Amino acid sequence: MPEKDALVRLRKTTERVRKDLKDFRKAALEWGPFDPAHDRARFIPVMNGKDWKKLSTLARAIQKESRKSLAAIDKSRKKLLSVLPLLDALDKVAPGLPPPLLKMKGWKEQRQRIAAGLRKKGLSPDKIEAILEAEEKRDFRKAPGQLRAKLDPAIARIEKARQRRIASLMGAVHADAVSRFNTAWKKPAAFNPGKAQSWCRSNYAMLLNGEKAVWQLLRDGKPEKAAAEAAKLARRAEAALAPGAELAASVAARRRQPGAGAADNVAALWIAEIIRGLLRAIALGYVAEGALAWGASTGPTQEWIRAAKLPFPGSESPPAIAVREFKKRKSGQEVTLTGVVTSVAITHRAGKAVSAVKIASDKDNRITAALSHIKLDSGGMVPGAIVRVTGTWTGTIPWLPGGPALIVKRLSYGELGKKGWRDWVTGAIRDVYAPVPHGLAAIWSWEPGVDGAGNPLYYGVWYEN
Repeated sequence: MPEKDALVRLRKTTERVRKDLKDFRKAALEWGPFDPAHDRARFIPVMNGKDWKKLSTLARAIQKESRKSLAAIDKSRKKLLSVLPLLDALDKVAPGLPPPLLKMKGWKEQRQRIAAGLRKKGLSPDKIEAILEAEEKRDFRKAPGQLRAKLDPAIARIEKARQRRIASLMGAVHADAVSRFNTAWKKPAAFNPGKAQSWCRSNYAMLLNGEKAVWQLLRDGKPEKAAAEAAKLARRAEAALAPGAELAASVAARRRQPGAGAADNVAALWIAEIIRGLLRAIALGYVAEGALAWGASTGPTQEWIRAAKLPFPGSESPPAIAVREFKKRKSGQEVTLTGVVTSVAITHRAGKAVSAVKIASDKDNRITAALSHIKLDSGGMVPGAIVRVTGTWTGTIPWLPGGPALIVKRLSYGELGKKGWRDWVTGAIRDVYAPVPHGLAAIWSWEPGVDGAGNPLYYGVWYEN
């Protein structure tokens, strides 16, 4: 392309970027500040009243509000997205743009003529020199990259605004599932172990294969198709959530009936874990759709493409043993134990929460699982729950009088996310949804009532604030 035409394209694209950024700033003012933590204040009184139908109504209202806000944000996003093809086209003609003035033939004489003209306009020598030096520093061939850099803060702001609304939306999705769970708990269907096993297996495969498809498409350099696959996975997960909540209610009821056994406990634990997987997939769908919409030349999309170069599997906890089988208790030993929570005690030392959870296999075998600065029940680890927890057996604990305990392990997804895709995803979505609050190396069953599956909403820990 001739140099003159390339300059015309640069000028028009620059004007378009400036205009769209001005429109974006105006639109962003209408979004206003928003904190999803405010939803907690709406959830608490409804949950205290055990009005599960009202909780569902509230959840759907919040979902509607969130989607309306996301639509407004997406309108601004689409406008900025329409600029990107112009920048791509500008990249192609960038070699035809003129070099810096200092490298142009005849610039020395041209500089003198420009300076003379500016003097005639009454500008001072210092002002004239400042103008000329500024022009000499310009490199037209770097202009496309500089224009992209001007978009970066706007893109980051849009992504942040989207995430806060998605966090609100995910709290509402969780709340609706809790409502269905507690409503079904009032009149639970008879628990069918075969049906439960089939549901767990089919949804586990759906979640695993769906996420692997997203990962593979990103590895193949197809972010648009990956976004569509993530959205499809989220829709499938949402469709499976209501049946999962009802199944969790039926097994919770079964565990409280005479003759219930270990198989029922295992079923309750894994049904709850699949529900967490469904919620994680929904969050993944919303977050990936936004990040991947920007295209391969932008920061948000590049981050996901880089992450897909990691191996797909995530970290796995070691095999669990029942509390009654934990005989050789050596201080410093990491172990994964399973049992039923019999009590939870939250005390405070130096203004910080100290959690002590009693976990038992039977009336003669129990241990204490403990953690400081975290309320372990805030995620749903409450009396009656079957739990699988990894930690370090510790003999003497300064902040926990009364003997040895299992110090619950917390997972660092920042570090784990450097090794595997699935852990990277869990870390990437924690600003909108944390499947296991606080990064605890533990899972537990869903339990009914005010103190149970809805605790992440009650304590405001369904996402990382």
